[in-house]
Amino acid sequence: MSEPRPPEPLGDDLARLAELHGVAPSYSPAPGRTVAASAGAVVAALAALDVDASTPDAVRAALAAREEELARRLLPPTVVHWTDAGLPEALTALPPGTRLAVETEQGETRTGADGLPPGVHRLTVTAPDGRTGRAHLIVAPPRLPTPPRRAYGLLVQLYSLLSRRSWGMGDLGDLGELSAWAGRTLGAGFVQVNPLHAAVPGAPTDPSPYRPSSRRFPDPVHLRVEDVPEYPYLEDPADRARVAGLLERAARLRAAVLDEGALI
Repeated sequence: MSEPRPPEPLGDDLARLAELHGVAPSYSPAPGRTVAASAGAVVAALAALDVDASTPDAVRAALAAREEELARRLLPPTVVHWTDAGLPEALTALPPGTRLAVETEQGETRTGADGLPPGVHRLTVTAPDGRTGRAHLIVAPPRLPTPPRRAYGLLVQLYSLLSRRSWGMGDLGDLGELSAWAGRTLGAGFVQVNPLHAAVPGAPTDPSPYRPSSRRFPDPVHLRVEDVPEYPYLEDPADRARVAGLLERAARLRAAVLDEGALI
């Protein structure tokens, strides 16, 4: 049996283009093992981001466009500001005279980034030449404060936290209700849950939450659908009929578990 051929190596331009678009050139499926991505896989990933890298000329054109875009960009998509450190480089590197407007998570509007409360805020900057930039500004302490006393909590598998509002399995709405009840009524200090990372996309999928396909993204199966902002605005009759069918199926699953003792 012949050995599998190694993946086609990335050229310098393609590797640089992938880096600038956040496409990883390799992955580590296990400790101590790194697998290089093939050029074809990287080209396909870039295509999913609407970046044409199908030919060397296309790669060079896309690379030049991306470098120009980043050179003109005032802010990255997200800026992290640690409360025990000075302002992050993304802010200190702004052109002199740039105006800042911060909409805090608490509902305030400020004109600077000093002394902001912890949270995820919205930052808008306007440079003297008229360019604008927007970013999430995350303000965080270097570590969580030590609890004032020992606490107890609950351990729950989220999928089993079924309620009359669940769509066949426990969701994040159920988790919020449990957390509020446990803290307010029982004096619990925390709720621990199973991993909520994204499962393998497509079929057949792996139902185990301990074998996720990604540690970066949560599994949308845990969403409370009615809490999705776009949910009330479904207008297409076909979409509404599809959702109605899902609701009926969820009701049957919910009743089977809560009323008849079926497994989730």
